Amino acid sequence: MTQVLSPHRLSSARAGEQVEICAIQTSAQERRRLLGLGLRPGCLAQICQGPNAQGAVLQIGSVRIALGRPWLESIAVRRLGGPTLKAGNRQDD
Repeated sequence: MTQVLSPHRLSSARAGEQVEICAIQTSAQERRRLLGLGLRPGCLAQICQGPNAQGAVLQIGSVRIALGRPWLESIAVRRLGGPTLKAGNRQDD
C-alpha cells in the first residue's frame, strides 16, 4: 500500500517521486492556465526532472510539462512515495 504523506509544495518533491495535486494557490488567471495544461487538484504527476532553481518537468499521463520555480511554489501536493518510473524515462519506454 502506498503511504500518503501530508501536503507539501511541489518544489519540495524529488525526481522520480509521484505526487497528487491538492491545490493551486495563485491568481485566477494563472490557475486557469495551469488547469488548461492539465494540472488539476486530484491528478497524479510524476517528477521527471528537478526541481531545481529553474523549475521542474512533470509527467501527467503521457504528457510532460515544464514549470518554472514560482509555479512550483504555488502548487500544494501530497507526496505518494517513491518512484514508479525511472527519472527522465517515459512510461512506454
